[in-house]
Amino acid sequence: MKVAIVGAGVAGAYLSGLLAEKGCSNLLFDYLAPYEKPCGGGIASKTIREFPFLDSQEIAKREVHSVEFVSPRGRAYTFSLPSPFYVFSRKELSRFLIDRAMRLGASFIPEKVVRVERRKRGWEVISDHGSYSADLLVGADGVKSIVRRQLWRNFDPRDLSLTVVSYIKGDFEGRVKVCFLSGVEGYIWWFPRPGNASVGIGSPLGQIESHQLETLLRKFTSEYYPSRGKRGVSFKWALVPSLRAEELSRQRFSGERWALVGDAAGLVDPLTREGIYYALKSAQLLAEAILKGELGEYDRMLEEEFLGELRKAARLRRRFYSPWFLEMGLRLAAASGSFREIAFQLLLEKPAYTRLKKRLLWKGVPGAAQFIWYYSTRPLRRKSSLQ
Repeated sequence: MKVAIVGAGVAGAYLSGLLAEKGCSNLLFDYLAPYEKPCGGGIASKTIREFPFLDSQEIAKREVHSVEFVSPRGRAYTFSLPSPFYVFSRKELSRFLIDRAMRLGASFIPEKVVRVERRKRGWEVISDHGSYSADLLVGADGVKSIVRRQLWRNFDPRDLSLTVVSYIKGDFEGRVKVCFLSGVEGYIWWFPRPGNASVGIGSPLGQIESHQLETLLRKFTSEYYPSRGKRGVSFKWALVPSLRAEELSRQRFSGERWALVGDAAGLVDPLTREGIYYALKSAQLLAEAILKGELGEYDRMLEEEFLGELRKAARLRRRFYSPWFLEMGLRLAAASGSFREIAFQLLLEKPAYTRLKKRLLWKGVPGAAQFIWYYSTRPLRRKSSLQ
C-alpha cells in the first residue's frame, strides 16, 4: 500500500515516519515545510513521556519551571510548576520529524498540491509540478486543508479562532506568562524559547478584530518587556480550529480510502487552543489503523481516546473565560494546592475535562478551607494596566 500525506507539519511528518518505520511506502507533500506556525509551541511533561522522541537533544527546546498568570482584573499570581513545561519551535520540530521520516524511507516531495482526484483503486494527487498515485490519502494540511475541502467540507467560521503572534529575539528568563483579559475568550501568552520568545493572543474569529489583538499584544509587550516593545513588533496571523461541541459530534475524520489528522481534522483543544498533543496522537492512532488494515476504526479510536474531552472543553469555554470564574479560579489556585493541581492540569497538561466536576467536588472542602485562611492573611498582588 502507498499512502499520500498532504501536509508536513507535526501531524503529517510524524505519521509519515511511523508508517515508514513499519515498511509502509508513503509520499509526504509540502511546498513550505518546515515553517514556523504562529503558536506558543508549549508541550507538557506528560506529552513528552507519551512521545519520548520529543526529549531528543536534536530538537531545540526551552525548559520552564514557573508560570505567572495575570487575572482579568490585573492581579498577578506566580507558581512553581510540579513538572517542567517545554517550549518548542514548530519549525524545528517539523524539521526533525521530516528528517526522521526520510531516514526511515519516506519520500518528501516539496511541491504544492493543487487538487486530489479519486481513481478506481485509489487517488491521483496533482501538484504544481506533476501527479502522483496512491492507494490512501491523508489530509494533514492544516485549517485550510485542500483534502478536507474536497472530501468533507470547510470549517464553519464559528469553529475557528484567530491567533496573532510575534517572535521577539533575545534570551529571556525561563518563565511562562499567561494574561487573561475581560471580554476575550482567550489569553495572551509569553513563551520563552531558545534565542527568542513567542508572544501571542488568540480569540474566537470575529469576536475581536485583528488590529485590536495587535494593539493588546503591543500594550502587553510594552508593559512587561519595555526594552523589547520599543524596537517595534511585527505580527503573524493564523486560523486555528476550535470546534463547538455539536460540530465535534458531526465531524467525519475518515472515509473510503481517506483520513484527516491534526488541524485538518479540527483536533485542537477548543478551550486552550493547544494542538500539538492532538496532532501527535491523531497521527499515532491513524498509523495504527492503517497498519492493521482497519482504516474504518480510526474514528472510533479517536472517540475512545479524547473526543469526549474536546466536546467537554467546548462546552466549558464560555464559562471558563468569564472574568468571575478566572478571578476566583486563580485565587483558589494561589490559596490551595488541591485547586492549583487542577488548574495546572487544565492549562498546562493533558486535560481531563470530563472528570473536572468530580475532582472539584472531591478536593473542594479542603481547598475552600485553605482559600479562606490564605485570603484572611495575605494582601492582593499588584495590578496590570492592560485592562
